[in-house]
Amino acid sequence: MCEIMTTALPLNFTYADILQILPQLPPPALEQASNARQFWAQQKNQREAIDHRLMADLAAWVAGWRNAFPVRITHPRIMLYAADQAAAGESETADLLTLLTAEEAPLVELAEQADADLRIYELDLQHPQHGPMTEEECAKLIIYGMMTVEPGLDLLTVSGFGQGADDKADGLLQSLAAAADQPLKALAEQGGRDSAAIFGTMLAARMGRVPLIAEGSSALAAAAVLQRLDHRAVQHVLFAGSGHEQAAALGMLTVASGQSGIGLAATSLIETIRNACDPA
Repeated sequence: MCEIMTTALPLNFTYADILQILPQLPPPALEQASNARQFWAQQKNQREAIDHRLMADLAAWVAGWRNAFPVRITHPRIMLYAADQAAAGESETADLLTLLTAEEAPLVELAEQADADLRIYELDLQHPQHGPMTEEECAKLIIYGMMTVEPGLDLLTVSGFGQGADDKADGLLQSLAAAADQPLKALAEQGGRDSAAIFGTMLAARMGRVPLIAEGSSALAAAAVLQRLDHRAVQHVLFAGSGHEQAAALGMLTVASGQSGIGLAATSLIETIRNACDPA
């Protein structure tokens, strides 16, 4: 099932509120992660056709955040944030959105195969982003991203797309490399709306102990902002797709995927993760 959600930004949320959340970040459950690794170490002689190292990494990653092993993944969600930085009358984002959500679109079919929800969140596409965000707008987008992490979800994938989104994300990454001491300011001044919302999703997923697969430049930039605020804050994030070296430098687990296209690399891992975590 694919749903397109429109933005209804919340009120009264500030950077100070975000900074108060960071000290509350839960740590991974190391015992459960160890149990997962031990299980897959014992399978080497019994399941020879399987990449045991990959399965152990995925199982330990999920077990550490769900605090259980084996663990069933029953409610995964694929989340895409659509943002637009196009000049008036030049946007191709709406056309891309139509292609992504067509009945036979690769992502729609892959989501159905993975038995996962597909949600696309439109971030005010009628009014493309021109220039920096204000602190207030950025904070509202962060809390909006946090609010999309609903109770009951047990695995998330997240990425952003839209005309100009990759350029915005690359600019944010460059600004963070040059001056990492004010990451939230950099997010507002250099980042796109999708990176701000993804930042909120990552933060809420961590607080809810929900493992998250990130994909694409916008998600990588959001993770970089979060990691600059607290080096532990992206431990629950696995990165798929291109950009592995930058993701690994931020401390994220990275997994290569044979899929390319918006959301496809992350979504293609869902069934493998299920098999790693609940190897019946």
